[in-house]
Amino acid sequence: MRDRVIFDIIVIGAGPSGIALGHILKEKNLNYLILEKGRVANSFFNMPDKLSLITLWRSNYLREADRELFDLNSTQTAKEYGGYLVKIAQDLEIEESCEVFGIAKEDIYTLKTSSGDYQTKIVVDASGYFSSPYIPKFQKNDVTAKIYHFNDFKNADMIHSDDRILIVGSRLSAGQLIGELSSRCKNISLSLRSEVKYSSKVGVRNFFLRNIKLFDFLISLFGRRKKLEVPMDYEYKQIVSTLSHYPKIASITHKSVTFEDSRVAEFDYIFFATGYENVGQFTKHYSTKNFYSIGRECLYSFKSRFLRGIREDVFRLWKEIEVNI
Repeated sequence: MRDRVIFDIIVIGAGPSGIALGHILKEKNLNYLILEKGRVANSFFNMPDKLSLITLWRSNYLREADRELFDLNSTQTAKEYGGYLVKIAQDLEIEESCEVFGIAKEDIYTLKTSSGDYQTKIVVDASGYFSSPYIPKFQKNDVTAKIYHFNDFKNADMIHSDDRILIVGSRLSAGQLIGELSSRCKNISLSLRSEVKYSSKVGVRNFFLRNIKLFDFLISLFGRRKKLEVPMDYEYKQIVSTLSHYPKIASITHKSVTFEDSRVAEFDYIFFATGYENVGQFTKHYSTKNFYSIGRECLYSFKSRFLRGIREDVFRLWKEIEVNI
């Protein structure tokens, strides 16, 4: 806690959005502070052990000064990218293990945190896309099956070869679960609310990733803020074709899952690869004067939740903030 200090800006979250914005605030010599409930780059260090970013370095560096740190056409693991974020955050004003529980607004903002109260003229919610895992609602009756969101998955060591597994989802993260779990367990089923859509084959996908600025421009012609779904990797198509498919879950009792078509099956583990909510803890404050957000789905464009979008959006956000400093 920093007693009796009124900051110009407090940023909530020390992920890519908070760190990228922090560098602008530092450059402008503002009295700022970044509050992080865990550690810097928390979400990247908590991702599955074998997960790599799907986009290339050319899309993922946050500062122009970092452009040549890696080959532009290389990919990094989530842990490697977390290390990059920690490195570029070292000279920023960040308080880790400081969770924000509440925000009050009078003439200025007061943030109630696990480290005490902080006051500031401006607040930016940079808690990020991965801060609110989404699990669809269904009836639960004394559930004994183990339920996890993709956000909680680390590696396949948590399961046994004879476990019965249900994966809920049809996009990118569902495919990543299928790829890793199918190497350990053969009794895997899918619960789908829509048809599985696949990415292009590897060669075409790599061409797209190397020329992503051009494709981003073409996509923007059809709707700048249209939500962009990331499909399942093509490499999992053959595995998916061998799995049992079910519709949406209606209810779960013990380990017994009843689906919307009235079929019933038992599972030991249920993994929800169902994405993240765009409504978070601080959403209710977004319409309040001098309260901003960054890194949210379709905030400025369809790219806004992606690293390449964050890299652009922090400058758009700064222009909005600057007039109120």
